[in-house]
Amino acid sequence: SGGCATSRAGFIASATAAMGSAFFPRAAPAATARPAKILILGGTFFLGPALVDAARARGHEVTLFNRGLTNPALFPELEKLRGDRYPERGSGLAALDTGRRWDAVIDTCAPLPRVLDASLHLLRDRVDTYAFISTIAVYDGFDRTGITEDAGLNFANWKPADGEVVTDATYFGRKAWMEDTFRKAAMRHPLVIRPGVITGPRDDDDSARYWPTRVARGGEILAPGDGNDPLQFIDARDLAAWTIAMVERRQGGTFNAVGPRAEATTFAEYLGTTVREINPVARITWVDAAFLASKGLTHRELPLFNSRTGRARGWQSVSSARAIAQGLAFRTLSDVVRDELAWQTTHFAADYDFGATRGIGAERERQILADWHARPR
Repeated sequence: SGGCATSRAGFIASATAAMGSAFFPRAAPAATARPAKILILGGTFFLGPALVDAARARGHEVTLFNRGLTNPALFPELEKLRGDRYPERGSGLAALDTGRRWDAVIDTCAPLPRVLDASLHLLRDRVDTYAFISTIAVYDGFDRTGITEDAGLNFANWKPADGEVVTDATYFGRKAWMEDTFRKAAMRHPLVIRPGVITGPRDDDDSARYWPTRVARGGEILAPGDGNDPLQFIDARDLAAWTIAMVERRQGGTFNAVGPRAEATTFAEYLGTTVREINPVARITWVDAAFLASKGLTHRELPLFNSRTGRARGWQSVSSARAIAQGLAFRTLSDVVRDELAWQTTHFAADYDFGATRGIGAERERQILADWHARPR
């Protein structure tokens, strides 16, 4: 994209901008003793609004820098500096190149290493803490569980010499190289945050919304595996609250940030909570992962699922122990699934076709369930 919308599938309809950002907010924490000046690069797409809400709830002064193209009507009361992360485009970073200082900058949207480098060199002496939002996908392979922040990174997915076409396919490699760029910049308190799947209100990706919506529709529901496979994601509001707390303390370092709880969570626990909270008469049918593979089902059709015995088994069992020790906390699964369904029902059509994006289309689900029940015993 080249701007400040994250590399995710699609965008929230622009009409949602006028609705404000506080969707199902929790009680605001007490304000900090010394309000900070926080600059957010981006700020109006998905994680950005959650960061703004968290910062303002703590009494901080927030400035946004972006192109003004994604949800421009959001946060009309905030200071908004306009420009482009690519220094050579239009006014580029001129709005930031005024000698101003901030206590912290949170970078949600750098698309390329050189673009990040331009921001780092401009801001590194003007902020106490520079927080860079990366991803757990930077790791070099997920064939092991309990991956920590010390694991090696995958620099092979994309290299600067490959060119500057920004696509979802090169997202993980670009993030690894951006972390390399980030580490080489001399900063007071560099903070790298590696979330996994981010969910919550304003999420434009169908992965987390699929299961609560499918359970709400009821009937027999195809569930992958046997229920014992691990599951990880983090609500944007939990990630944002912790990020703000970290920059308040000028805490540097590298941290995985995944949930949805401090302890391991299984698919059975997740779907069990979803059924209990949303539709207690819905019927879950667990279908063997090998059987689903024989039917050609893809990860896009089985949102959030990774088999605990597959080559990517580590994707859903990354360690967040370091972040939890620094205060990372999570809302309940019940809150998460209720809010996902509420966002779906208030922002998407009642007959929204998950099969066209992520999740299984209704007819395909019925056929696979029929084949499963008819299999030789």
